[in-house]
Amino acid sequence: MPGHEPFAVDSPWWAHVEPVAQRLGPDRPVLRLVSVSGGEGGRDGLVRYQVEPGEPVADHPLRAPWARPGGPGALLAWAGRELDGLLRGDPVQVKTWNLSCVYRLDTVRGTAWLKASPAWAADEAAAICLVRRHAPELVPEPLATAPYRTVTLGANGVSWRELGARGASAVVRDWVAVQAALAGSVPGAPLDVRREFRRFDGFAVEGLPELAARLPELLAELAGAGLPDTLVHGDLHPGNWVSDGTRHTVIDWSDHYQGNPAADITRLTGWLPEDQVEEVADTWVRAWRERWPGSRPERALAPMRVLGPVLDAITYQRFLDNIEPSERVYHENDPVDELTRAVAELV
Repeated sequence: MPGHEPFAVDSPWWAHVEPVAQRLGPDRPVLRLVSVSGGEGGRDGLVRYQVEPGEPVADHPLRAPWARPGGPGALLAWAGRELDGLLRGDPVQVKTWNLSCVYRLDTVRGTAWLKASPAWAADEAAAICLVRRHAPELVPEPLATAPYRTVTLGANGVSWRELGARGASAVVRDWVAVQAALAGSVPGAPLDVRREFRRFDGFAVEGLPELAARLPELLAELAGAGLPDTLVHGDLHPGNWVSDGTRHTVIDWSDHYQGNPAADITRLTGWLPEDQVEEVADTWVRAWRERWPGSRPERALAPMRVLGPVLDAITYQRFLDNIEPSERVYHENDPVDELTRAVAELV
């Protein structure tokens, strides 16, 4: 930010720009990350941002629309038109980075979230509409939607840590019911793992040739579980669902795709405390046996321990393929890290 001395903020996360935006005021949105000195993993260090208005900066073809001058204003103008009469107070910029721009809005119906995501990602609004056909309570209530733009009512709840395995199991049961109902009706083609894996040819990862050789066997083993291709959330970690103990709301759908549903349980249990993993995984197995007779979901868990990190590596590489150089710092090492983890899971 030209003309500003460095200052400390409450949040260490680079993408969480609310403390910076509040200091600058509502008429000076943060556009993008320019550079980081120190820090890692998306947090800490000394961070430079481009803000608006500011000195002219050379454009980049991969820059997100909201990271260009006028971008946040255009997003807020769209929300204002869509929510005519519902808004009150000033919007608050909460997050901006290569994957999204998020504002918190005060409306007559309560707190709402305005989110934009890039056109190369999955369309969050499309996923929310799909899920709402079968379980409207499982996704945030949309107040306005357009391709790669949503305004949704805020979901109430407590931390997943307070809910424990019981809360996670409830989310799993609800989500499996929707996935089973959506099987065969998700638009587009399933993710082609073999084709996507080819982008890693030449990566300097020890054991990668062995992983490549085992990939057909692992995919065949996964298919042998008899589970259908369906809507996969893609990032079903506990931070992406909220529960009040009765209603469970899953958020952040911009990584969704059509594929094997075992990817979601692998992602979820990878984030849970060790003493919760078995109970939640057992819930998932029982739910799929009930919803998809003849399936053997337990047989999907072993190959997905390897394939899960492969899928994550594919996701992270897609990010890197589509974001400008200054934003690569968020994900630069992620594909190699995930492929290394996949190799370590080979037996």
